[in-house]
Amino acid sequence: MKKIIVTGCNGQLGRAINQEYEGSTEFRMVNTDVDELDITNIDSVMEFVRDVNPYAIINCAAHTNVDA
Repeated sequence: MKKIIVTGCNGQLGRAINQEYEGSTEFRMVNTDVDELDITNIDSVMEFVRDVNPYAIINCAAHTNVDA
């Protein structure tokens, strides 16, 4: 089964992606959000990617506090 990393899995887009692939026998979603993985830290991201060895990465992470 091919693994796909989904960043921002708790957001609207991340949830929609997971819903789309729900029940797939070809793909397994590896979900992560800010609490598990800080995508601004390249070393953490690279370590995570090496550990998971994904087929693909879907980046659904977003900065929601646009006033900041």
